[in-house]
Amino acid sequence: PSCGAEIVTDETTAASFCFYCQNPVILKGRLEGQYHPDHIIPFAVDKEQAARIFLDWLKKKRYVPADFYGSEQIEKMTGVYFPYWMYSCQIEGSLEGEGTRIRTWRTGDVQYTETQKYDISRKGRMSVDRVTRNALKKADKKLVEGVMPFDTRNMKEFSMGFLSGFFAEKRDMEEKEFSLDVEKEVREFAADALRSSAGDYSSISVRRNEARIENPKWEYALLPVCPPGPGF
Repeated sequence: PSCGAEIVTDETTAASFCFYCQNPVILKGRLEGQYHPDHIIPFAVDKEQAARIFLDWLKKKRYVPADFYGSEQIEKMTGVYFPYWMYSCQIEGSLEGEGTRIRTWRTGDVQYTETQKYDISRKGRMSVDRVTRNALKKADKKLVEGVMPFDTRNMKEFSMGFLSGFFAEKRDMEEKEFSLDVEKEVREFAADALRSSAGDYSSISVRRNEARIENPKWEYALLPVCPPGPGF
């Protein structure tokens, strides 16, 4: 709209900048309908603050090549929103097993070992809040996992206005691609929580372990990532 130039982007790009006039461009059509995010966590710092934090961090490092923090590299530092799926649910769990406690002591030349066995029965209900999965195939796995976990207390209802001045990507992976993996993770989490609540034993032998998932919910969110420019 500012200069009439044609914008060419990747298929997943939802917000960018004009190469010619540098004005922000938001491709609204790519974030509509089923691709409209539910939430967003806005960037908490602007580009100047990010550059200042980065340069302060560099002062603590030795033998850093000048090209690593030159003005051209700092200029390439740009915030970008990446797409994520977030999974929430409640879990009704139960665990039955046998706990063993072993105590050993010595009297004179004789060593004694006492073994006590206990029946264990634990039940509980817990909430799992927003297990997060990256929803962009081309994203660098180390980058997108390195910035987690996010503080979802700062999450807001999505609005296009948050994208102005930043890059943004829309998702190209659906929640069904993560369902089995996430459900396995939350069940294992529930089992570990019940086992931990059983008490202090030398060992625990589990006879039965069940975890029923209730009210599963997926949410789609754009979350703030700041990938470095070339050379960073």
